[in-house]
Amino acid sequence: MHLPRAIAASLVSLPLAAQAWPTFFSAYEDGLAAQGRGEHALAARAFARAIALNPRSGKGVRTYGLNFLPAYYPYLRLAESQLALDDLDAAEAALKQSAALGGEPPSEREILTGRVRSQREARAKAAPAVQERPVVERPTLKSPLLK
Repeated sequence: MHLPRAIAASLVSLPLAAQAWPTFFSAYEDGLAAQGRGEHALAARAFARAIALNPRSGKGVRTYGLNFLPAYYPYLRLAESQLALDDLDAAEAALKQSAALGGEPPSEREILTGRVRSQREARAKAAPAVQERPVVERPTLKSPLLK
């Protein structure tokens, strides 16, 4: 039995409907899931949305009622995804924001900061060396007419 295309398309898009992220915790959890699948661009968008909805990170962050996230570290997770996407400036910005706001483990932040630094160094080593061109003095023409 074959499903009509419209139904099949809607079934495929069910996981995408969760990407509307009406709550910070749904965005954060979708970001973690996307990160686990290696979909770092989607994860970065989800973590950015979670931060927009709830910028305060930490342990035991309340989602609703008596439900809590054991660890809500969106800036660190965003930095991880940005590193995977090789967007070192964005990763560094997320780490700076994490440090400024506190609430996330400094040890994890230091590890990620080290990864940013090493990726920058690797990038610098891989970049072709810029060769300076020798300065060539050009003779000036002296014309008796230009006096």
